[in-house]
Amino acid sequence: MKRSVLLTGLLIIIILLDSCGSMPVPGVSVNIPGPNLSGAAATASSSEVMDFKKDEVLCLSPQDQSNNGRFYLARVITPASKETKNQAEVLFIEDGVKGWTSKVILTRKVEKADLTIGTLVFYPDGWQMHEKMSQDQYRFATWRLGRITNNDELFKNLIEIAGASYYYSVIRIPLEKIE
Repeated sequence: MKRSVLLTGLLIIIILLDSCGSMPVPGVSVNIPGPNLSGAAATASSSEVMDFKKDEVLCLSPQDQSNNGRFYLARVITPASKETKNQAEVLFIEDGVKGWTSKVILTRKVEKADLTIGTLVFYPDGWQMHEKMSQDQYRFATWRLGRITNNDELFKNLIEIAGASYYYSVIRIPLEKIE
């Protein structure tokens, strides 16, 4: 009988000590992410900056021929020249596949001063009304080229591109004229 009372008491103490590990402590914040079992994509942390890395450019997909096509992030392996019929060999960042493309475009993130109606910009396809993206989501996105069609909600950090609203923090502008 003494043994069962002692074991029961010991078990209760262990359970109490174990549960104290998950109790909040004022002034201390610890965020240990668990596995993402939901299949949902992770969101960007406030300290993470959405941007491309050095030497990364947007390239027209080899399957597309016009500026209405899809653009993906890549690094240039062989620059365009007369010998390559004005096509550049690139390494697409998302999947590591090499390909040849007719459009290689340097871009930068837009600033509020850039956001005038009619300005040609790149936007991440399918990310309308998303203020934040993780660094990987931003870099691996499918990008489209479109014109700013409305900036009436710029005070909310929103602009309209081709009829859809985007937060301007995810928009990029080409550094060269696109024909």
